[in-house]
Amino acid sequence: MIDQLFGVLTKLPEVSEAPSSWGGARALAIDGREFLHARDDGLLDVRLTRNLIRALDEDDRLIFRRGSSDWVWIKADRPDDLHFVLGLARCALAANRRASPDT
Repeated sequence: MIDQLFGVLTKLPEVSEAPSSWGGARALAIDGREFLHARDDGLLDVRLTRNLIRALDEDDRLIFRRGSSDWVWIKADRPDDLHFVLGLARCALAANRRASPDT
């Protein structure tokens, strides 16, 4: 599923793949800011921002960090989890895009 996820997201404008700043795993960035990376333990780490994390509904695939964090872990190990992960990844992409200098 990781390959499918990265395949879809790297086709989006301005999304790039590079080693993660946190351990060198595969990661995605927008405008130079990492918003998703795959972890060695099979979890995905997604930077959603605190406001978006607070608005999430409870889901057994989500693992919330203690305290205040912009990141949430996603446990996605079934093929039908791809749609769920893509939705969160797109939210993370939008939340981490730098504002246009024209705005």
